[in-house]
Amino acid sequence: MSDQRRQELDAAQLIYTKADWLDLLAKIATNSALS
Repeated sequence: MSDQRRQELDAAQLIYTKADWLDLLAKIATNSALS
């Protein structure tokens, strides 16, 4: 695997992880507001 391709995969993984975190935080905030 080339270095550039590896960097692209790392960047994509960071973006997905960030999106997962935002989704998780949103769920926590919603649960806190409801309870």
